[in-house]
Amino acid sequence: MMAKTSIPGSFKIFPILRQNWPYYLVGTAVMIIIKVFYGHAAASRLTWILTPTAWWVRTLSRIPFEYDPIAGYVNYPLRFIIAPSCSGVQFMMIAIAMLIFSYVHRMDTRKKKIIWTLFSFGVSYLSTVFVNGSCCPYTCLPRCRSGCTIPGFTRGG
Repeated sequence: MMAKTSIPGSFKIFPILRQNWPYYLVGTAVMIIIKVFYGHAAASRLTWILTPTAWWVRTLSRIPFEYDPIAGYVNYPLRFIIAPSCSGVQFMMIAIAMLIFSYVHRMDTRKKKIIWTLFSFGVSYLSTVFVNGSCCPYTCLPRCRSGCTIPGFTRGG
């Protein structure tokens, strides 16, 4: 007679999904909406994340930026752009996924799960602005001050 074997830490994925699917669904829906609407958006549709990022870069570096609805926030003398492609939307989606899918199942009440889900959205947004704004002055500006150029970009063009 063969002994019954069990897998250590037996699979508990289905009870976790059953108890938390609304929060996972909300997180997934928000990420899909962000990806669909902002995946290839112009700067005019990303002001909700580019404006605070430009403010944070300006606060850290004291470099003024001018808003361009197509390019983003631009400093023409330094040839420096805070562009839609550098908005951090991908980072924010990863942060949302990490916070919701890794931790919501650890909350023991519905109220805590709702609060954690909302907290995940807020923290992801704030951390995106903080990380993007903190990286720009220290990684990009030293190159731009030494004479880098941005191909295909001219003022008014």
